[in-house]
Amino acid sequence: MQRVLLAILVWCAAGEASALTPVAPAEVTLEGRWSVNLAQSDDAEALLAKRMEEIRREQQRLEERHRRRMEDDPFAWEPEFTPPENTPQFRLRMEERDRAIRQMMGLTKFLNIKQTNGGEKVELVSEFETRRLSSGGRSQVSMPQGQLADLRPGWEKDVFVIDRSSRDGPRIIERYKVLKKTNQLEVLTQIKGDSMLSGIKLRRVFDRAANEPPPMNPESGPVR
Repeated sequence: MQRVLLAILVWCAAGEASALTPVAPAEVTLEGRWSVNLAQSDDAEALLAKRMEEIRREQQRLEERHRRRMEDDPFAWEPEFTPPENTPQFRLRMEERDRAIRQMMGLTKFLNIKQTNGGEKVELVSEFETRRLSSGGRSQVSMPQGQLADLRPGWEKDVFVIDRSSRDGPRIIERYKVLKKTNQLEVLTQIKGDSMLSGIKLRRVFDRAANEPPPMNPESGPVR
């Protein structure tokens, strides 16, 4: 029975890996300079504020349960340490945490994308970082909050997928697609796994930046 289950898991993993290809379909390119269109995107700030409020309420509930437990059982008393909030060290930690959260959710104001070798090589530049990706390959990277994660980028038809998964932390799946009707870039971000942001799904839309020329048709050859 264990061998059967193992075979099923291996088969599923192989199917998932084969779903992504190393090159994009002909004439599909993400290349360009993109600027976020907040009006057509999900309200990320409201979504983040709601999640942080849920976490705050859960923390209050746990603290109240702990307080009642100590009142009911004097021998269960434990010393409590409340870190000072108005110190440079605390404020720096909060800034780093907030930046990591926004980076995980992809809350950048712009994206500069380069695509070469038919989409085999993709470079993504945001206000947080520069990522150079090899489609169809596997590697290991650090998550914004420091966890080691397996990275698997590749193409799913005309969608460029970036799948990062850490064993004891979050799994972040990003999907990049150019919308042909409007010539806009759509970015879908989904966060799973063990994370305070688990369950979040976010859609962001980017316009081509001002003075950005239209993408070249890879079939047309060099401009003379």
